[in-house]
Amino acid sequence: MPGIPLFHRIQSDMVFALLCDLVVFCNLVYIGVEVDFGDNAGLKEPFFWCRVGFLIWCGLEFSIRILGAGTDFLSLRNLCEMIFVSCAALDVLLFTEPGWLWRFSGLRSWRMLRVYQFARTSTKLKELSLVLDSMIRSSKALLYLAGVMGVVYWSAGAWARGILTSNGTLDVLDADTVDEYWGQSLKAAFTMFQLSTNDGWAASVVRPVLDLDVFGGLLLLVYTWVTSYTMISLGIGVMVWATVEEARSGGDHGAYVRNLEDREAIGEIRTHFEQRSGSHVSWVMVLSLVVAVHAGGSTVGLSVVAFLFALGAWAQGNFIDYQELRDAMTIPEIMGAIRHLELPVSDALTLFEHVDVMQSGRITLDELMDSIKSLTSKATPFDTCCLTARIGGTATFTTRLVTRTDIVAVTLEEIRSKLRLGIDELTRASIEDEELTQVPEVFLRKSGHINHYKESRMVRYTG
Repeated sequence: MPGIPLFHRIQSDMVFALLCDLVVFCNLVYIGVEVDFGDNAGLKEPFFWCRVGFLIWCGLEFSIRILGAGTDFLSLRNLCEMIFVSCAALDVLLFTEPGWLWRFSGLRSWRMLRVYQFARTSTKLKELSLVLDSMIRSSKALLYLAGVMGVVYWSAGAWARGILTSNGTLDVLDADTVDEYWGQSLKAAFTMFQLSTNDGWAASVVRPVLDLDVFGGLLLLVYTWVTSYTMISLGIGVMVWATVEEARSGGDHGAYVRNLEDREAIGEIRTHFEQRSGSHVSWVMVLSLVVAVHAGGSTVGLSVVAFLFALGAWAQGNFIDYQELRDAMTIPEIMGAIRHLELPVSDALTLFEHVDVMQSGRITLDELMDSIKSLTSKATPFDTCCLTARIGGTATFTTRLVTRTDIVAVTLEEIRSKLRLGIDELTRASIEDEELTQVPEVFLRKSGHINHYKESRMVRYTG
């Protein structure tokens, strides 16, 4: 976790990081100059004070970084840098002349590897980030390829030595040349590696042999052609394939930058509520002490009262109600973070109701953070399956409802036709048949108490 806020801001500042990189670079330049001109007696004292100045800066730098980073300082890179600087300090304290311990300070150039993290978070270095990611992705395949190439070079060296020795070519060549290129199996393997690189070294190996032994020279020439266009090209192909796959798969630079910005926005929201809770506890503790003093309590009583009030304030400060969330969203920094996260909620009330699942009227900070993370996280395959199942269930229910509605509509149409037939007969009987007057339905219709049914053609609108 971070340490003192002031030092944390200093050690997180880009200017401070660039200044540290500049000092490391100047130290590398100094080591080169000191190696070239270290024997000059007039420069011994300036060189000494350069080393002392470098150590003073390192002491100041590591003090700021330790106080600012806190326990986060205990990473492999930071500990290695501290070990290298400690070796340089021991060299200055124990020896008058710079030795191999001082040279360890040059290994602080390890920090230059931070360019990878910088490239991953920079929109201007997207291509560099892609290439570095592809190198990391292809490292395993390249290690396997290096092992295969080592076996090939060793076997090819033994094969070439055997052919040239049996043909007597090595007896004719210069003794120094034979010892340098073919004297041992390891030297022969390194010679075959030089041939596979297809550079100028091949001329000093193949051409002398080709002038004396056409067969052996042609074999070396074929070997050079095959390895330079297969083994080396294979390594390049692995790198190209890894680059294409990295660009095609999930290694999207923009998505990484977006995730980093989202984490910073969520961290800003958490910091705001944590500071609010801490200040609330502090003020309640002070007020409790003042009240206890005015009440004339003892020292033990003061401590107990302060502790109980602080405990209650901590419990109260750990919860967030709707009003606190609404007030927080009026702060420009918090509102900017909410807008950056693009939450699918329109206001503070909707967000609070989404988090307050139990409808208790208050939520915790962890619940708020977990809810924001879930709202901003990408959909997982499980979420997709749940959504598909829900849509499929709704579609199935709608289909079955339509089927049942059609059946009911057909049944109602049959009832309607039967009722229409009966009403028509009753209407006709009330007008034409005098003998049915004693039937109550017919009598009421004939007397006008029941109106004759007339079908109306009403237009039905459906949305």
